[in-house]
Amino acid sequence: MNETHCLAFGRKHRELVAVLEDEVGTLLSGANSLVTAMPERPGWPRAAVALNYIFVERAVRGQGLLRQIRVTVRRLAMLAVELPPNAVGPTIFIEQNDPLRLTEAEFMLDTRHSGTDQIDRPAIWDRLGARVVDFTHV
Repeated sequence: MNETHCLAFGRKHRELVAVLEDEVGTLLSGANSLVTAMPERPGWPRAAVALNYIFVERAVRGQGLLRQIRVTVRRLAMLAVELPPNAVGPTIFIEQNDPLRLTEAEFMLDTRHSGTDQIDRPAIWDRLGARVVDFTHV
């Protein structure tokens, strides 16, 4: 759909998949995102990125790969919607369940699946500069 529908809805957008591998091709981390070009306004980001999924393999966590894949997503987003390198970088949005609203079973399931405690997850993103935008949506 990147080629056939990239201009649907009046704006340029692309779906991106990025992976980081080591020198022998072992998967280390990856991300999936939707990038949308935004109207040009002074000081505003020229693109919005909906980061659908991001991961770092458990065996290589703690080595700065989350930062590296996030930088890669930002760089690829600019290229994907053909923005100049000097444009204000994209704003990246992530969605996360509120760990305080999860049932105990949901909390444990998410923690087991991701290998990351659900209370630790917001702290990890905070260290990367993320800020909470709290609103109800469907």
